Amino acid sequence: MPQTSITWQSTPDYDEWGFDSYWSCDQWRQWYDALKSKYGQVQAKNIWVDAWGKQSWDEHNYSWCKYDTAFATYMRSQGIDVGHVLSNVLNSGVTVIDNVSQGAVGLSEILKNIAPYLIVGGAIYLLLPYLKDKLYKK
Repeated sequence: MPQTSITWQSTPDYDEWGFDSYWSCDQWRQWYDALKSKYGQVQAKNIWVDAWGKQSWDEHNYSWCKYDTAFATYMRSQGIDVGHVLSNVLNSGVTVIDNVSQGAVGLSEILKNIAPYLIVGGAIYLLLPYLKDKLYKK
């Protein structure tokens, strides 16, 4: 039965054989945060890594949480690497794509704000030779 509230006292719900409940990646993260609040980062990391390592290779979270970019990135920021070579490369690619797309959105906002100035400046630049001849007739 899934736990509704994850605390430092919670026991991980491992994925057993067949159809059953098990913790999501977010619940594993919540448990780590609760452990960290109770024990501090070093002891929380030891407890969490020990429990995470008790999963078998075919359990859902052990197999798939490493591909959850937000989860893997957060755990890595806490000094815990849940990934492997392929998942780390794929998560890095997703992060790069997210950063590029956010950069493109930022660039479009900047261009939207400065476009009127660029248009007026361009028009003045193009009209300047014509205006110079008209204003400074010899």
